[in-house]
Amino acid sequence: NFDAGYNILLKRIGLLRVQSSVESQLSRPPSSYLDTIGFVEALLSALRVPDDPLPDSGIGTLFHSSTWRWRALLRECIGAPRDAEARVVCRALGNAISREGNQFGILVGSDDSEDYVTSFPSEVVDLNDGKSWVECQLRAAGSDRLLVSMGWRLKRRSMDGAWLIDGIDWHEYRDSYRPGIGREEWVRSLG
Repeated sequence: NFDAGYNILLKRIGLLRVQSSVESQLSRPPSSYLDTIGFVEALLSALRVPDDPLPDSGIGTLFHSSTWRWRALLRECIGAPRDAEARVVCRALGNAISREGNQFGILVGSDDSEDYVTSFPSEVVDLNDGKSWVECQLRAAGSDRLLVSMGWRLKRRSMDGAWLIDGIDWHEYRDSYRPGIGREEWVRSLG
């Protein structure tokens, strides 16, 4: 009788794990279930724990949630050839972002980064052509001091309507980093 109950328990636990995994994947970008703000929030959450559930999966989420144009720019930032495998690109990108003193380390929670909360201070700009622009700010947890302001240029994927990153404008407000210089900053800091 104990063995039968134990086997039933194991089956239920297995079903819960599968259900949890499916729900987790549906909420992870790129997903047609996410609106623009939900997409940015989910992407930032994935980046905060870059090795959960697997090594480099947060960076992989960033890479796979990008248009071909933005992927090419990410590859260029780390000097990866166009035919490099995605997992190799993600590993190198993760290493570049988390390297000590990199301003983008805040995104992946590297040792020297500050804890932040996200805010969306303005309305989403819907360009009514499958493109949107979202302003997102990273503010110091506890003090509400502005750390970084980002403008996310998003584009809908034609096959399922999921949002993809087509560009990120990064403006820095932390004293330890050079003040934001716009679009060039992302490439300059990773490369």
